[in-house]
Amino acid sequence: MKRESALIRRILIFFLLLVCTTAVFGQDQPPRPNTSYDKYLVERIPIFQGIDLGLAGKGRFSDMAITPDGKTAWLCDNLHSMTISGFDIVSGKHLKRFGQLFGPSFIHYHPVSKRLNVVEENRTDDQRGAIVRIFDPATGQLERSMPVPDWRLRRVSSAAFSPDGGQLWLTSSSGPSSLYGEVSAALFHINLNTGRWQQLHGPSLPTAASPPSFTEVLAYPEDAERILRVATDSSGDVYAINLKWRFLSVFPGGADKPLLEHELDFEPSLLCPAGKGKLLIAGRGKAVVIDTTTMAYQQTADLSGTPTAVCTDSAGKRAFIAMKEKADVLVMHTEKTAPAAFARPVHLPMDDIGRLFFLDNPERLAGIAYHGYRPFVLNLKTGAVLTRPLGKYSPVQRLRINHRTQMGVVTFDNDRIAIVNLKPGGTSRTILVEGRFMDAVFIGDDTALVSDMRNKRLLRIDLLMGRPKGSIPLKDHPYGLASSPDGKSVGVVFGPNMAPKTAVVNLVSGRAKYYSKPRKLPEEWHDLHERASGKTARGEKSDVSIRISRMGDNPMVTLRLLNGKTAVFTLPDRYESGLVSVAIGPDELFAYVLSNPEKPVLFKFRLGPAV
Repeated sequence: MKRESALIRRILIFFLLLVCTTAVFGQDQPPRPNTSYDKYLVERIPIFQGIDLGLAGKGRFSDMAITPDGKTAWLCDNLHSMTISGFDIVSGKHLKRFGQLFGPSFIHYHPVSKRLNVVEENRTDDQRGAIVRIFDPATGQLERSMPVPDWRLRRVSSAAFSPDGGQLWLTSSSGPSSLYGEVSAALFHINLNTGRWQQLHGPSLPTAASPPSFTEVLAYPEDAERILRVATDSSGDVYAINLKWRFLSVFPGGADKPLLEHELDFEPSLLCPAGKGKLLIAGRGKAVVIDTTTMAYQQTADLSGTPTAVCTDSAGKRAFIAMKEKADVLVMHTEKTAPAAFARPVHLPMDDIGRLFFLDNPERLAGIAYHGYRPFVLNLKTGAVLTRPLGKYSPVQRLRINHRTQMGVVTFDNDRIAIVNLKPGGTSRTILVEGRFMDAVFIGDDTALVSDMRNKRLLRIDLLMGRPKGSIPLKDHPYGLASSPDGKSVGVVFGPNMAPKTAVVNLVSGRAKYYSKPRKLPEEWHDLHERASGKTARGEKSDVSIRISRMGDNPMVTLRLLNGKTAVFTLPDRYESGLVSVAIGPDELFAYVLSNPEKPVLFKFRLGPAV
């Protein structure tokens, strides 16, 4: 009993001494973390990534509709979510998503009623045909459904709406396009006001009581590869290609029967209006601008390959033609007086463009690329591309700041680089380029050099134009970068388990000298690993620093202020966790912390006394 009492007394004395020691020696310790970061937080700067469609999966989009004011785009996903999604064309912000459909393939915005007309085609269900649905985009509510009578049309190859949005024309696609087998070369007209369907062209409806299986072919053999397309112009005329092989059919004012049928000298696959009285028709190896009254060619151009999408500008003077498996969009003059058929092509950092639209003020191209996974908006003047990441998000890697110009560069691990203007009222922009970008250094005021780990190169980025302007190839996968004081050379640290470990690149000659061991580096580069690590961010003054660590699930930020004191606090919101890079601002009055959530943000902290 006495031994137990003595043990208890010893434990009590130990805890008493521990409390006293903490009280005496803990006075000079840094303050405990708190949540008063708002005293030091100046602003949050969003790092824009691109188009956000608010989808859990990738989404594969078959068509796009743009509102007349050019501010909103609507997409239909015909593979993953089977829904309609909208985004702001300027900011890329997701607006809404609605509809639980089974195959939305074509979409059109009605300029008068402000409704969305969606054409659904059926590819799997034997009991369904095509359906036209009308949605109110403001509420996402389905207002009307108009199924094709007797389900004769199953798969759709193209859709065209009248200028007022009240009439719709559909063409059947290749393959088992009907519940009655192969019914190719069929054209349908739908009155969206009354819901009446009418077949204008194509084989008669079979009289069999039960439809045959899809394996039974009812079409003629020469129709097997026929590609049907339909388009309308501002006057209400309807044009269709391949209702007869290689023929252009004209339906004036949307008449039930063609008034004119003209045979072309090539195999057409795409068409669109090209101004008043003109039509652009493109196919394998050729594109023409045709006068719809005389059927004479006003402009002809040879194509190297197969076109996948076409559109024209608002005046009809330029035609834009996307080619299969190519990233360049051809620009074709539509007027016969033009000195050459083609102007300088427009480059997109992606291929397989399936839809193209022209937008005014400013001039832009919008569309869908990369097998339907990447909607995009391209500024024709600046070359800046607004698009969607391939994955759910692109992890941010590093923040670098040019103290002279107050410009920042943020690198991403997936096909994008952000340029941030840190001046008051400045904005950020994201450029799309293929690669895994780990780090960046500045070469002069208007150029950044970015390490591309995927493609083994240093990529030059024009910060003013927001586009790549050349690269320097390397032997291995670059990771960290550091610049020499004179800006004439760059030190490179390669990724883990790489040999060589480092290199010094002469930016004048473009040549790189590789080193297998750090000690073999020239004397001026002995601190290359520390400078390229990005783990610390100290300014020229020793009393200015910033550090991040972790307390549980939340990041803990330590700021060493200009007066020598230290501020320690946590960011409580999980959404703002995952801080990956820090940097001191140009005047050393502010510090920047780069976060790594799905929507990257720069936190700008005040290094002066808290207010």
